[in-house]
Amino acid sequence: MPFARTARAWLEVTRLSNLPTVLTNVLAGAGLTLAVDTPVPWLPVGTAMLSAGLLYIAGMALNDAADVARDAESRPERPI
Repeated sequence: MPFARTARAWLEVTRLSNLPTVLTNVLAGAGLTLAVDTPVPWLPVGTAMLSAGLLYIAGMALNDAADVARDAESRPERPI
């Protein structure tokens, strides 16, 4: 099952399980900026959510790539 192992490695490296916190932070920020009777501008909010999510995922993967030597010693079970 190489696909399952590869998929699990990507899920661990990108820390995809933490992504909902990033997305809800964008929603909370959008909610704080709106007046009570103002409709939600879904296109900009959705774009901000997508952008924040992709930046988060890329940052997690790049962080692991930058710390590969340290992780090899202290956390050898990490997939990178």
